[in-house]
Amino acid sequence: MNYHRSKLLGSEAVLSFSATNALRLIFEFMVLIHHLYDTFTPIGPFFSSTFGPIAVGGFILISGYGVGKSFIKKGDAYRARLIFERIPRNYLMIVTVNLVYLFLFLYGGNLFNSAEGAIASVLYLPFLPDYETLSHYIYFLADLMIYYILFAGISYLFKKLKNPLLWTAITMFGLCFVTMVVLEIINGATGNNGAMRGALCFPAGLIIACFDDEIVKAIYKRGPLICIALMLPLVPCAFFWEENIPYEYLMPLFFSLGLCMLFFQVKFNSKVINYLASLVLYVYVSHEFIREFLRMKFTGFLTHKLSFLTLKNEIFIITIIASLVFAVLCDLIKRLIKLINKQRKIKRT
Repeated sequence: MNYHRSKLLGSEAVLSFSATNALRLIFEFMVLIHHLYDTFTPIGPFFSSTFGPIAVGGFILISGYGVGKSFIKKGDAYRARLIFERIPRNYLMIVTVNLVYLFLFLYGGNLFNSAEGAIASVLYLPFLPDYETLSHYIYFLADLMIYYILFAGISYLFKKLKNPLLWTAITMFGLCFVTMVVLEIINGATGNNGAMRGALCFPAGLIIACFDDEIVKAIYKRGPLICIALMLPLVPCAFFWEENIPYEYLMPLFFSLGLCMLFFQVKFNSKVINYLASLVLYVYVSHEFIREFLRMKFTGFLTHKLSFLTLKNEIFIITIIASLVFAVLCDLIKRLIKLINKQRKIKRT
């Protein structure tokens, strides 16, 4: 593997495809550490309060950046693709994952209060009565769907303006900020606003996509230093301030933006990074299932056979390996389906 920093002339993006893939791997590893070591003292609380929000914010930021760049390139056609392809695909993934997690829910001895609750849970309709959470981490895909829907609707309203993407980004930023404030007032005491911690990151990604020009690129050269300066005041909050509201919402934005800025103008020449990045979604949606199944089924076996490790480490290692195997199998099935469809088209012609 090798990498270099380009001068980014013309219409070249500040975040290359390979750099975005590398960021996906970093953020996914942070998510795994957060989910698998969130109670592992003495560093567990730090992971719980930092790695998770930063990683989710990072995923949302690079997603917003990708949407913005695609919109600049394809215009209204990309909006239609969001509505008719990406949003339905995300929802199909949510339902598919919930069907798999339904087995885990029932295997753990849980029951639904009603048939309507079971349907609502599988279809991910948390606003309906008797809804039960089957996967605690699937909300991320649902959040992305919300951002896509907002982007599609708002960008349509501004499509006749000179710079519809910028106005869409500003509007979404304001809307997300107001929503966070309102929810904090309503639910602040219960702390049920975790899903909103990375809300500002999507419009931030859109704003970065708006300004891939020479003036902003000159600023990007000092991006890491600028973002490090922004992040430093937030670092003590992670250790000494509990339930600090500004920190909770600003940290995902500044830290994920700082990590992304470190990859501005960077290009990697690595097929391994690109391939592993293609597996990130499968690892994300499967690791909770594998972790919980291991805990319920094989905890005693693992403790006895692998006593030289702590149980937390055993579950961490085996979960990652099993998730990667599952991801590779999903990728192979996906490639096989594409090959079959391709052969069918050839035969028809």
